[in-house]
Amino acid sequence: MEMLETEILQLDHRGFGVATHKGKKLYVPFTHAQAKVKVQLVDQAKEGYYALPESLPKAACPHFATCGACLLQHLSAEEYSKFKNNQLNDALTKFDINKEIDGTHILPEHVRRRVRFKAQRTKKKGVQLGFYAVRSHKLVDISSCLVIAPELEKTIAFWKDFLERYLLIGDRVDVQLTLCANGIDAYIVFEDENWQGSLGFLNESEAQKQLKELNIIRLNVGTEKQVWARYQEKEPYVIFGGVEVLMSPKGFLQASVQADEVLTQLMLDILKPDEPMHKVADLFSGRGTFTLPLVKMGLKVDAYECDDLANKALKEAASRFGLDVVVKEQQLFKNPVKPDVLNQYDAVVIDPPRAGADAQVKEIAKAHVGRVVYVSCNPQSFARDAKTLINAGYRLEHLYAVDQFMYSAHVEVVAGFISDV
Repeated sequence: MEMLETEILQLDHRGFGVATHKGKKLYVPFTHAQAKVKVQLVDQAKEGYYALPESLPKAACPHFATCGACLLQHLSAEEYSKFKNNQLNDALTKFDINKEIDGTHILPEHVRRRVRFKAQRTKKKGVQLGFYAVRSHKLVDISSCLVIAPELEKTIAFWKDFLERYLLIGDRVDVQLTLCANGIDAYIVFEDENWQGSLGFLNESEAQKQLKELNIIRLNVGTEKQVWARYQEKEPYVIFGGVEVLMSPKGFLQASVQADEVLTQLMLDILKPDEPMHKVADLFSGRGTFTLPLVKMGLKVDAYECDDLANKALKEAASRFGLDVVVKEQQLFKNPVKPDVLNQYDAVVIDPPRAGADAQVKEIAKAHVGRVVYVSCNPQSFARDAKTLINAGYRLEHLYAVDQFMYSAHVEVVAGFISDV
């Protein structure tokens, strides 16, 4: 492979260093902007060349630079914060939005409550469990992880032993773990959609003993299309606004309890009205991350969500705690809430998936809602939707970046819009 020296001009949106080579872009992970590095070319793609630095930077994680899950551990605190802010600023610039970020919240290591490991069993190496290498499907076997909660991290060795006993040679699975308020919810997902294994192993007393020792309170096994319950000591639940809400294996959650707390507090701070507020619409409400804290403040909230399991869990939680929540099952991409309904609310909270909420935001733009809080995990789709609101007369009054995806290129956005109409 060819070796060459180059200067990194900047980091791109993925966290790769960008240089030039033979008139094309050269992408190098694990580098710094303005750094001069010696690199080895490894690949050429349509968008340019890819290379790896000859000397890999040191970081706290022993798997850094081989495991591809974290690309940014080597950055200084200043570089890291700047990168996260640039992700949002670059998206705003693309849509001609001029607004300074009011604050950046960097969450700490060891708080992620959900992880999805890759695992496989081969004849030569047995079970490997970890993450893929950068731009590769080569599985990097890990023994620790700086990002996830300690309760999840200490199960890594257990899962390797567990899968060694029960996977067949050639089996490939994902191991999804969710740290709930009362224990760990585990979901083993087989890559083969036609898998029909019996998995009678959980009748073994030794397996159940180990699950209990690690506080793994539920284990489901299956494929992306079908889930089979195999063990349950307790029904897992999470807590929003002091309310216990039951979880399903595939249920959406923010990355950590700390992320819930930061996002919720920012949402509440933005909604503090100059005049009394009575009724709020929570769009893409999920299991009530924002609905329940708002209700606990004495507000009337209508929660709009298309996930029937999430709606069922929110209804059950609200009923159990005696809370007045109206849950409306509605597919907001195909059937957005219309202006005549939106105008009944003093404020709207919207937290869509990565694609954003183009259709729904266009309806909000036609309405006259006093305040809109937009929570997004994608600066690009957020900026597009923000431009729609701004063009309709809304002012982007509040803007925050929240780094709940430690050492990745992702960043969460919380924004507040005010309409003077």
